[in-house]
Amino acid sequence: MSNIEIAKEIAKRVSEKGGQAYYVGGYVRDTLMGKVNKDIDLEIYGIPEDELKNILKDVSGNEVSLVGKSFGVYKLNGIDIALPRKEIKTGNKHTDFKVIVDPFMSPKEALKRRDFTMNAILASVLTNDIIDPYNGINDIADKVIRCVDKNTFIEDPLRVYRAAQFAARFDFKLDRDLVELCKKIDLSSLSEERVYEEMKKALLKASVDAKDVDAVSSVHYASLSTEEKMIKNNIFSHKGPANFFWTLKELDQLKTHFKEIDDLIACPQDPKYHPEGLECNAFEHTMVALNKASSCCNNIDKNNIMDKECFMIGALCHDLGKPITSKYNEEKGRWTNWDHDKAGVEITKGFLRRLKASNKVINYAATMTAEHMKLYNLFNNRQFSPYISNPDLSFSADTMSEKQKKSSRKVLDDLSNLLDEISFACVCDSAKGGMEDIAKIKILTECVLDYSNRIKEMNKTPLIFSDIERFGYVGPANMIGDVLKEIRKQWLLHDVNKDEAIKMVVGSSKYKEYWDPHKEIDKDINEDIDEEEELEIGD
Repeated sequence: MSNIEIAKEIAKRVSEKGGQAYYVGGYVRDTLMGKVNKDIDLEIYGIPEDELKNILKDVSGNEVSLVGKSFGVYKLNGIDIALPRKEIKTGNKHTDFKVIVDPFMSPKEALKRRDFTMNAILASVLTNDIIDPYNGINDIADKVIRCVDKNTFIEDPLRVYRAAQFAARFDFKLDRDLVELCKKIDLSSLSEERVYEEMKKALLKASVDAKDVDAVSSVHYASLSTEEKMIKNNIFSHKGPANFFWTLKELDQLKTHFKEIDDLIACPQDPKYHPEGLECNAFEHTMVALNKASSCCNNIDKNNIMDKECFMIGALCHDLGKPITSKYNEEKGRWTNWDHDKAGVEITKGFLRRLKASNKVINYAATMTAEHMKLYNLFNNRQFSPYISNPDLSFSADTMSEKQKKSSRKVLDDLSNLLDEISFACVCDSAKGGMEDIAKIKILTECVLDYSNRIKEMNKTPLIFSDIERFGYVGPANMIGDVLKEIRKQWLLHDVNKDEAIKMVVGSSKYKEYWDPHKEIDKDINEDIDEEEELEIGD
């Protein structure tokens, strides 16, 4: 049986005993909003606990799990089945509650313990009749988050983060009374794990519409004035995942667990390059980048090559080094943040460790922070400057010059482990929005295509030790790795085949002593690679 069928079977048997079974919580809320929610919660009224227990055993055989029995909660095939109850707070921990189970409590009294009116709606499993004593349906229609009861709401501080999470996911606003209530709640007793989970829900479940992304990244956007871009970005950044942090900022609750994000607010940005909001600070820039990252995951990453949690956390943390590197350049008359990528690595690690993120997430976000500026080296190369200054010029992977290929392949190979993610991150990080930015994204896309095609071609005939042995390698064993690495580099940077790349290294002054001088090798292609060692982006 499906979970819906199981729920109906339970409801039928409860009804035969004189009770009523209702859907409750997020399942009802999401159904009313036209959203899919596979997590079913039931609340059973009007029958004693022993009778409910017998019904669940009859329906499931041995599958029924009596976990949470002291809370009046049973679990069957993933469905949570609860009896009406009161919860009385007895301490500061989220587990410090005295629970009073009362199957004959009225729905209004039972629903009083719930956090928000939109989560305090019952729907009959058998008839679909609605019980809505706190006007949750009206609040859903008005897109308002309102608490059920002020006195019970403050008993669980996590509800502040839940309010922010729902605001982000549903594009709802907190009502004024709830805002003032949340400002007064002490969040210091919350465990970091619970806080991280609420943030994660906002980052993974909230989204932005494609039309909203287009409003801050299209050709039309590129033609707007800086002031107009600031207004557009301000609207955009208050939607989707970013709204989680905007809501906490509104509640004066950003500092407790997200101090590093709060520090971005006091970090000014040059509006010419970062017109992401009305105040032009690093916080606004990060919020725009975060929403664009969400769009990348949902609309661009069709093959799910990215780990969305890692990518979103990486986008959140990528500029955490800016506050400590922010300086005003008197000569240029603008704010700068040199080496913020390097400075942000340890800040990112400390922030995520404190929130008890997984090592996978921490390492990924730290790498994203450290590497996200490297692709911009492409745009500092004079090989690409004509295409940036004149976006009408055609640029494609098929027509790149040898120097353009060398420069771009060198940069991209350094980032190969996270190339797709960092490429996406650069798109998300770009907010100036002029034709120059559009040209840069085009160049980046074509360079990545060229690099990917080159790697695919090389992978058809992998480089192994027998290849250099065939050419008379007599060098020490501890240098084999370095020699193979150099051959791969020449093979990657030049449009030559594998044997030609080996010959380039055989003929170089740096590795000349490692080869049998009596081995007959065609010297025509040999060239010294020492100068290649000096090749730097921008030369």
